[in-house]
Amino acid sequence: MESSEFGRMEPGKCIRAESGSFGCRNDVLFLTDRWCSGRKQCEFTSPNIDIVEANKNCESDLMGYLRASYSCVQVIGINGDRCSPLSPNVLINGRGFLSNHVTDETGCGSTRSPWLIQAKAGQIVELSLLDFKALDRARSHSLVACSDVYGFIVERTLNINETICGQKEREHVIYRSKTNTVEIYIKENMSTNYLIKYAASGCSDPKPPAHAWYKRNSNEAVIGCDGNSQEWRLTCSNNRWQGTVGNCSTAVAGIIGGTIVLAVAVVVCGVVYIQKYKNKKEKKYSENVHHENLPSSLNHCKHISPKVVDGQDDYLEPNTNTGSEKLQPSVDEPLIHIWETPLPDPSNPNRMPTSRECTVHRKPKEGQTLPGSNPTQLRKDHIRTGTSYYSPNTGHKYYVVDRDI
Repeated sequence: MESSEFGRMEPGKCIRAESGSFGCRNDVLFLTDRWCSGRKQCEFTSPNIDIVEANKNCESDLMGYLRASYSCVQVIGINGDRCSPLSPNVLINGRGFLSNHVTDETGCGSTRSPWLIQAKAGQIVELSLLDFKALDRARSHSLVACSDVYGFIVERTLNINETICGQKEREHVIYRSKTNTVEIYIKENMSTNYLIKYAASGCSDPKPPAHAWYKRNSNEAVIGCDGNSQEWRLTCSNNRWQGTVGNCSTAVAGIIGGTIVLAVAVVVCGVVYIQKYKNKKEKKYSENVHHENLPSSLNHCKHISPKVVDGQDDYLEPNTNTGSEKLQPSVDEPLIHIWETPLPDPSNPNRMPTSRECTVHRKPKEGQTLPGSNPTQLRKDHIRTGTSYYSPNTGHKYYVVDRDI
């Protein structure tokens, strides 16, 4: 019931003239609450003794009448006759009404099969009590703390247990949950009627776009992109987030591009380092081969690098490490004939000599094992500027210079 008045509020069919007794009325909502509110249907006679006793503001010579308004709300029920015992009845819709009469008829919401209300993550559950005995309780002035226990509210994750008590307010909020899930236990076989209205309140947790994060503080939230400082701020109003959120794909593309550039740089640096290491190792090896126990007149061969002569790629001449002064062998040098031999003409490759040899007297190292006893057997060592042969018979080492040097 929404309103109930008894009296002579205005003229009607029987009395059309103003007699000075119109406009008297009495609020009898507490009576219609007792008879009808919270029920599927109701029936009573008007006037009755209770209404007449409540009609104190109107003169008795005029017959009064009842004017009432009401609304019907749909309460949560079940498809079958009874609820399954020892299992909660899960409610995932955002709002609704629970009636103690449904609990009496079906057992749904009782201690054996409570109501389990689940809101979305980030929301809370707000519970209000429509107590149709509150007006009666207020008129009698016999309000005792929690004189009428209607049920219990439980939040298991936080170990919270609250009692649902009748108050003097006809409709008021009785609980706001700390989480998004609550259980409601309704006492059965109560003499009064009441409804429990539940509603999911607040905004659910925002859904950030791809490659983004979010932080929430009550009714405010911040969404930002991974890898940069781009942020958006939202405010929860009327259970909706107010504000705009952009796209983080551009920022992610920049991160991926930067990662690729960094990876390429690392690979290039690695290749350069390896090449330098190999060149250094080859240089050291070449210097050791050319310097080891060679006559002083041949030390000019220790640094040999290719050089193009007269635009010809097929002809290379040695570079010396002796500065601008050209190194000349002594007259008594046994290899003087090599020095005195003219260099081949690079313009005519057919006249290029097929090979040149020089013999260097060198004894084998102490304890060195010579391969085989055949005088013609040679040990072949590969070096960068030519090929060397060692004769175990004579102890001489022969160097055959590459034809393109």
